[in-house]
Amino acid sequence: MAAATSPDCTMSSEPTASTSASAARSVMTTPPAAPTPLSPNSAEVKAEDEVDELQDDNVGDAAAPRAPAAAAALASASKTRKSSCAHCHVRKIKCSQDRPSCASCLRKGHVCRYAEDAETPTRLRGQLTVVSATNPNEKFTGDVPTRVTPTWAAGSSSATGSASAGVSTKRKKKLDREKIVNGYGSSSDEESSVSVKSSARRTVDGDIADLVGDATPVDKHDIELLELASAPPPKKKPRASQPPVSISVPRPAAADPYSAPVRVLLASLPSAETCAILLDTFFADPFLTEGFSLLQARLLADCWALLERPPAGRLDDPDATILACVFAMLAAALRVLPAETSRLLLASGRSAAPRSVGRVIAPCATEPDPTPLDQRYVELSMLAAQLAEQHDKASLTLVVQKLVLFRLASLRPGGRTTLAAGWLAQAIKTAQVLGLTRERDTLPQIEREVMRRLMWALYVEDRQFAFDTTLPYSIVETHMAIHIPSPIAEQDLMKISPDAPILPPHATEAGPTACTALFIHTHLARRTVQLLDSFAVIPLAGTPQDLIARFDASLDAFQDALPPYLRLHPLTDTRFDVAHQYLAPHRVRLHVTLLALRTTVHRPHVATYLAPSTTPVLRAMLVQLHFASLRAQRSARVLDPKLVPRLYSAATVFEAVATLALVMHVERALGVVTPPDIMAMRADMADGCELLDGADDYAQAAATTMRRLTEKLDAAKTMNILTDNHTLSPPLSVGSGQGAPEAEPKAAAVSRLVEGWAGAGIDLAVALRDPRSPAWNAILSGM
Repeated sequence: MAAATSPDCTMSSEPTASTSASAARSVMTTPPAAPTPLSPNSAEVKAEDEVDELQDDNVGDAAAPRAPAAAAALASASKTRKSSCAHCHVRKIKCSQDRPSCASCLRKGHVCRYAEDAETPTRLRGQLTVVSATNPNEKFTGDVPTRVTPTWAAGSSSATGSASAGVSTKRKKKLDREKIVNGYGSSSDEESSVSVKSSARRTVDGDIADLVGDATPVDKHDIELLELASAPPPKKKPRASQPPVSISVPRPAAADPYSAPVRVLLASLPSAETCAILLDTFFADPFLTEGFSLLQARLLADCWALLERPPAGRLDDPDATILACVFAMLAAALRVLPAETSRLLLASGRSAAPRSVGRVIAPCATEPDPTPLDQRYVELSMLAAQLAEQHDKASLTLVVQKLVLFRLASLRPGGRTTLAAGWLAQAIKTAQVLGLTRERDTLPQIEREVMRRLMWALYVEDRQFAFDTTLPYSIVETHMAIHIPSPIAEQDLMKISPDAPILPPHATEAGPTACTALFIHTHLARRTVQLLDSFAVIPLAGTPQDLIARFDASLDAFQDALPPYLRLHPLTDTRFDVAHQYLAPHRVRLHVTLLALRTTVHRPHVATYLAPSTTPVLRAMLVQLHFASLRAQRSARVLDPKLVPRLYSAATVFEAVATLALVMHVERALGVVTPPDIMAMRADMADGCELLDGADDYAQAAATTMRRLTEKLDAAKTMNILTDNHTLSPPLSVGSGQGAPEAEPKAAAVSRLVEGWAGAGIDLAVALRDPRSPAWNAILSGM
């Protein structure tokens, strides 16, 4: 290409623009050769410059699309011949293939070398003459080094090149718009390399547009492209997406912390038929419902309302309390029934068989659960009560549930354990929180009587438990600011006006009622306070004799003051027994309790009573006391089988028979007993041996010990009570030295016998309650 020597060479439109674009790219890629200055001609150059500007305005529409098309073609052609730099090739990483340094080498500071630069020499395709726009006489000519000949400068016609460039530009703008909208991410090497190469191409296009005199019209998309090319690659923007469509998916309702566990416990109840039978058994018991029989209708109504609740119905306060009380009543009903009832219910499958807590903790699918059904209901009652204490308000139903669990534990021998004491303490505490220890003047009389009976029932149980276990009682006497429960019948109580200030008086001698037993037991429990207070300071064995004498005299007077229909056989008035079926059990229980109190306080002092130095009055008192105990136990054996285990005690029978045998032996040795008394004691001993006939180990051991005692008494040499020449020895006068001379050696022998028990470490109070004690071997050998 020859150098231009006249102004005509600067006025060529298309070849000049093409050549100028090629020259501009050559200047950017390869340093140009030294320019050759030409002779200046300022006026001609200025005129020619104005003509060039007018021509550029006329050809702007055709020349505009050529620069982008040329850049795209050049980039496409260059991309096919490029290869990775030496550094990226050795490390086997992706190379951006930028010149003079790729993106990886530029970032890490390495020298970027390409293999093709050393192998392919630069080829000169021609020279380029550039005329100054201000001084046409100033012209510069240089070589054009290039490796690729652009397709738009290869001699194609202007019309064809313009059309193809226009299509390529539209496609490029569309792609660039999408890239601008979507953005590029810096974490992707591929997108980074594409961004760097695109920036290089856009920079070239911008420079070509500047060289041709801004012939290409600039719109907002071109400005965005130029800014994108000049700026560093933007961080990847989140892809624009449509707002998420909210689909309302029904979520399961959150588990109700109250209804869900109560409904699970509710599923463990037996069938309605079985539940009705067990509840009838519970409320027919004269002992279990004492103190809250007025609440029977209310408790049953709440129970059936809970059982008839729809499965999807909401459960609320006080459903957990009612369920806990129902489970306790079912367990108590099964406890008083024969043991076969529980096994039959489990085997029949007619009732739900809840798992015991032990099987819940340690499941075992191979072996059957040996836990009785009543014990499972007790555990369920405790779980429901725990839920009720967390969510329900305190109520009379919760007090009843605790009281029933305490009485249920007392149904079995040795059942008054720490757990039972806890139930009683919880019942008392709940009752005190509810204000049952003070009168409510604003309530009707029947509601006040309900609270009185329930609170005094707790009082009686508290005093009896403290006496049996020698533990302090929980209810302080001064806190009971309520009236004694009235013995009025329930049907008569319903007829009293709610506005009545006081209840009408009722004479217990006129006849019994269902509440008469609670009325009598309340007075009996209040008489034990003085002795229980002494137990807190002095043990029972160290209680002074005068205090024991006063306590026994008080109980004896109380026993004599009982109504005729509550006295012990043979002084019993049985006219009311047929009309009141509960009367006989209440009578027997009253005397069993009363005699147990008297026997307990005398038991630690039996060895003292047997000593010859003790007055015979105390031994006679022991004989009468144990006579009455045997009669009460004989009456208990003929009651309803469900009541016998709670009233009959083989230990009481053995203690009575053994005490009679020891007293008879001492009295015969001292010669102060009459034949009728001996015959009466022998008859009672025989009856006691018959009462001890049982299948349990304790009864068999007691019967064996009693036979040995009887044989020992029969073999005594002093047994001449049936002879005609029998003479009675005058009773000893303790400390006076008077009496028959032959009585002194007998008294000495009895003294040695009693002292020998103490010397051998024999606790007679313990041996009288345990026929299997080794102490009986020493006692029998010394008789």
